[in-house]
Amino acid sequence: MAEAIAKSGKPFCTGDLLKNCLKIFCKEICPEKTPTVEDLSLSHQTIARRVEDLSKNIELSLKEKLNKCEAYSLALDESTDRGDTAQLAIFIRGITSNFEVIEELLDINHMKDTTRGEDILSEVKKTLVKFELPEKKLCGVTTDGASALTGKNIGFIALLKKSINHEIISYHCIIHQEQLCAKVLEMKNVMELVIHTVNFIRSRGLNHRQFKQLLEGCGSEAEDVIYFSQVR
Repeated sequence: MAEAIAKSGKPFCTGDLLKNCLKIFCKEICPEKTPTVEDLSLSHQTIARRVEDLSKNIELSLKEKLNKCEAYSLALDESTDRGDTAQLAIFIRGITSNFEVIEELLDINHMKDTTRGEDILSEVKKTLVKFELPEKKLCGVTTDGASALTGKNIGFIALLKKSINHEIISYHCIIHQEQLCAKVLEMKNVMELVIHTVNFIRSRGLNHRQFKQLLEGCGSEAEDVIYFSQVR
């Protein structure tokens, strides 16, 4: 139950609701089991402890898998949540000697102070120590175009390359690469029409609903249209 609550992203107090539902079910279907349900502990404290145990188990399993990797690369994304707290997401892709590829969300770090290149480097170093990942196996890093990540002298990538004793390859986010490619190819006449069409669909609720119904009626794999984003 704790795992189901965690996967659905529901608050921990949902455990009390589940217990009440179980009571109702047992009274109607199997009254003899009602005392068993009464003895269940599904308070938010209990669910929180169970989810913490699950988290530690997942972290331990991931650490054991990554320790078998011969090489790994990282992907970073730094963004700000609704509470104006910077969240640094670190993804990892590793490969073992048997050519088994492991790709997971490694960690999310909350950065409550500045988000300079040196701050991001510090958080990444902490994560590598936490998961016992040797720097010598790091072969590549992927980031977006934020100056704190890609700055020539004090950006994260520049500082990371100075702090380790071997060469690594730095990549630009694949989505940003596509956007930059569109700019280099000067596809302005195409992109202006795309942006105008997307804005027309999303500008009014009726237009958006009708477009989603059209996609559903056509049997389209896409369920909706997304906004176009400018990229440096």
